[in-house]
Amino acid sequence: MDRDRLVGETAYEHRLVANLPSMLAYWDANLRCRFANQAYRHWFGVDPNSLVGTSLRDLLGPELFALNEPHIRAVLSGQEQLFERSVPGPGGVTRESLANYVPDIVEGTVVGFLVQVMDITKVKATHDALKEAEEYLRQLFELSHEGILVADEAGRYTDVNDSCCHMLGYARTEIIGKTFEDLLAPSELHRLPTARAEMLAGGVHVQEWMLLRRDGTALPVEVRARRLSDGRRVGLLLDITDHKRILAAERATAMQLEETVAERTAELRQATNDLQVSEARLRGIFDSASEGIITTDANQIIVEANAAAARMFRCQVGDMLGTSVELFIPQRYRAAHAQEVHKFGEGTSGARPMGQQEVVALRADGQEFPIEASISQVTVGSQKLFTVIHRDVTSQAQMLADLRSAHAELEKLVSAMDRVQEDERKRISREIHDDLQQTLTAIKMNVTAIALAHLELPSSEHALLSEVAALADTAMDSTRRIIRDLRPPMIDELGLVAALESLANQTAQRHRIECRVDVSPNVSTALQQKPSITTCLYRVTQEALNNVVRHANATRVDITLEDAPGGQVLLRICDDGVGLLDADRKKAGSFGLLGMRERVRALGGRISIHGSPANGTTVEVTVSMPSAQKVVDRSAD
Repeated sequence: MDRDRLVGETAYEHRLVANLPSMLAYWDANLRCRFANQAYRHWFGVDPNSLVGTSLRDLLGPELFALNEPHIRAVLSGQEQLFERSVPGPGGVTRESLANYVPDIVEGTVVGFLVQVMDITKVKATHDALKEAEEYLRQLFELSHEGILVADEAGRYTDVNDSCCHMLGYARTEIIGKTFEDLLAPSELHRLPTARAEMLAGGVHVQEWMLLRRDGTALPVEVRARRLSDGRRVGLLLDITDHKRILAAERATAMQLEETVAERTAELRQATNDLQVSEARLRGIFDSASEGIITTDANQIIVEANAAAARMFRCQVGDMLGTSVELFIPQRYRAAHAQEVHKFGEGTSGARPMGQQEVVALRADGQEFPIEASISQVTVGSQKLFTVIHRDVTSQAQMLADLRSAHAELEKLVSAMDRVQEDERKRISREIHDDLQQTLTAIKMNVTAIALAHLELPSSEHALLSEVAALADTAMDSTRRIIRDLRPPMIDELGLVAALESLANQTAQRHRIECRVDVSPNVSTALQQKPSITTCLYRVTQEALNNVVRHANATRVDITLEDAPGGQVLLRICDDGVGLLDADRKKAGSFGLLGMRERVRALGGRISIHGSPANGTTVEVTVSMPSAQKVVDRSAD
């Protein structure tokens, strides 16, 4: 019975050793295999029975044997060996292994060694993964912007990251061993028991705390902490200093905004009151204005009208509201009015007069009357409104017509007076020439005859006779000059051009002013048939030269006479003097300029007088040769 049990146990043990996943073998001191289990078939692809008697060098191969040889020598010297090795197998599969060499010592001599090789490939992979995960977590730990603290079960810190050290101003070694209580501000200590109880209950603690930095300054942080399964505690610190500052700034801004809103509300309330007062005042002005005011929408429908407009158009305000403004415009003007308003609405101008000429309106009773009107536009919301201010100018129009009539009569009178004056000048000039100058000539001849007939007279008497003859010559020169000023005979005998040249020569000789006359060839012939124009142009030139002599301080005058478009003639007198200013033209005593304008007006011509300090003065006269035209005075240009 005992033998059978022993045989059974031996067989059981043999099967157990043979089928272990770890390689088991026995190698003698000569490195010959004496036993190998079935695992060698899986690791090296060889039959374990065939390994008996095989050399370990042949099994491992040169490279692997060389790696293991130090351990082989050590075990043969009696030292147990435990080491890791990568073992290549069949099919290119490499296993990570843990080898254990145990020496077999008999009576102090190593006769062999037992080899056990375990497959730790999966264990090694798991270990490497854990190592990589640990390294990754360590990187996160160190690179996190939040402070991270790790404490043991007693609450003392065993690890801390750089962010936490920087946040608190401590070195890592100074924080290790401290507790959360050591970092708290004294005012926060009363909260600590509740927080600890919350963590011990397994909850996650998230609250704001006030810590103290190493330099004693306060540091507001948000703490998120929990207790791990192994009893350790992990806490994350987030510096909320900027957050607190932003919140404080937001609160201050909110308070300021509330104050601003209150101020603006008060201002708006005051503005509303002021607007109501302004509206009431404007309504009073609107209703009491003496000029008619009408407001229309974009479709020209009347939305507002004052009492003056109702009186002007002889209807009631209520009758005007809601009606088209065209009812108060004559039929022949409605299309043009609509175009003008549309064009104005498309432009950017806020206000302007309506119409380039007289505007005619239509009363409710059908009577037309002249008005002056100005239009403005404003956009209220999405609605465009047009406001037109009307002034009834019926009386002004009548006064203007009367004034124009009186002015026409005055021009006729001035023309007649000018003709009478010129005729009188001719008569006086002729009488001086025919009577006084002949008498002076006779006196001189008689005095000369007496002197020749009475040579025996004393020299004093001859001197007296010579003085009388000289006085007669001087008087004759004066009469010639007076005749020339009153009515130059040259105008009637040789024409305007010769008269202008003579006038220019006289001015140059008497006042040392360079005078030039430039006349177009056809002008002289045409003016011979127009004595009234010839006289006018001569007198204007004469007065202009007198003004140059008296006021201009000029050194040169250019007189130009040339054809102008439309059968007209243009006279231009330009000097290089100090220039005639606006104030000079408007002086009360400027009768010479006034006389020039009236002469030209009487002929239906245009006169322009303008000057500047740098360019002297220019007088331009344009008259029509065929017939007189209406005068346009541009002396203010």
